[in-house]
Amino acid sequence: MHGIYTYIPETNYVPSEYSVAAILLLLFMVLISLLLLLLLLYFYIWLSQFCYLTYLVAVKLINHSDFFIE
Repeated sequence: MHGIYTYIPETNYVPSEYSVAAILLLLFMVLISLLLLLLLLYFYIWLSQFCYLTYLVAVKLINHSDFFIE
C-alpha cells in the first residue's frame, strides 16, 4: 500500500509548567490587546466629540455677526 502515511514521529516531552506559562502569557497578551483597543476606541470617541463641539462653537461664532467688526 503505497502512498499511505503511517509513520508518526515521537515528540519531545513538554513539562506542564511550560504549557501553563504559555497559556497564561497568551491570556495576558489578549487582555493587554483588548485594553489597548478599548483605550483607542475611547480616544476616538472623545476626539470626535471634541471636534464636533469645536465645530458647533465655530458655527455659533460665525452665525453671530456682532462678533465681527464691520
